[in-house]
Amino acid sequence: GGDHAASAAVDGHGGAHGTDASDLVHEGVHESVHGAAAAAADVIYTNPLPHVLILTAIVVGVATTAVGLSLAIRIREAYGTVEEDELDEEDYKDEFGKSDPLGPFAKDEGGAV
Repeated sequence: GGDHAASAAVDGHGGAHGTDASDLVHEGVHESVHGAAAAAADVIYTNPLPHVLILTAIVVGVATTAVGLSLAIRIREAYGTVEEDELDEEDYKDEFGKSDPLGPFAKDEGGAV
């Protein structure tokens, strides 16, 4: 008697008086939860990491392009051009107060070819 009641209390079923309606409901809930868990285990999910990395790369690319374009706009506002030869000539004039005698062929130091 007492051991049977103790084991019924441990496993959650009231086996001392047979099967009653609450045990059937409890068992049905247990089975439906177990079935839902098994069905969820069968569902295949897509790994979101590659999508996140691609989206991050797109955002970084757009931001970098925006910074580059904003620098080009500021250079155009300051010098009136974005041509490298004209910018070098303008910088030479600003630094030395005269036009570069070698033009676009001048090197950084001393004007050597």
